[in-house]
Amino acid sequence: MIKLNIKKGGSLSRKLISVVIPTIKDREKMLKRAVDSIKRQTYKNYEIIIVSEGDNANIARNIGIKKAKGQYIAFLDDDDEWLPTKLEEQIKYIGKFHCIYTFFNIIKNGKIIDKHACKFQGNIHEKLLNRNWIGTCSTALINKECFEMVGMFDEELPACQDWDMWIRLSKHYPFKIIPKYLTNYYVHKRNLTQKNISKHILGHKMLYEKIKNEMNLSQKLNFKKIIFRRYIKRWLVLLKLV
Repeated sequence: MIKLNIKKGGSLSRKLISVVIPTIKDREKMLKRAVDSIKRQTYKNYEIIIVSEGDNANIARNIGIKKAKGQYIAFLDDDDEWLPTKLEEQIKYIGKFHCIYTFFNIIKNGKIIDKHACKFQGNIHEKLLNRNWIGTCSTALINKECFEMVGMFDEELPACQDWDMWIRLSKHYPFKIIPKYLTNYYVHKRNLTQKNISKHILGHKMLYEKIKNEMNLSQKLNFKKIIFRRYIKRWLVLLKLV
């Protein structure tokens, strides 16, 4: 099922940003938090596109991109939120850069448990072959024309769709970082289930097969080490051992 909830505000002389939110059922409270954070943005010329397409966020994002009327696309997962100046800070640079992202907080049980601060910008393709330095889709603002160059989100990937997209974009476009914590990423029970962890492991395996021919031996070994460490930790969290 597709739900489109499109709202606009602000002066038409300002650049229109299309905010795409993929969502699934039974997450109404989280979705409301995400939408409320958009409404609090200091930058007001936006439209909100909410897409419910089963459990496949990739399909939902692609539908949202195709429906978008704005030249600039911002993604926000339904369980994340933005701080009020997020779009205002990013739109300043959209004429010079096609891909702009921010730092983000990692929140669990209402408390910040970690912070993600990557300072890489410019040509970061080689760095992205080592690790997803950018992180969640919820930090990014992207010129819509980029998707004409690199294609849409890979709908076959059960996870790592953000990392895959950043790698493809970075082949053609420099990235700009806004060195401020303007996005909140929430850790909750649903994204720590055994089913979700299994999907992420499969997603990493599939991504590795897509990019391995671009990687040198050191990058391949590093990729495998990162995945091993990450998912050992996730399983321990699931088993309540850490």
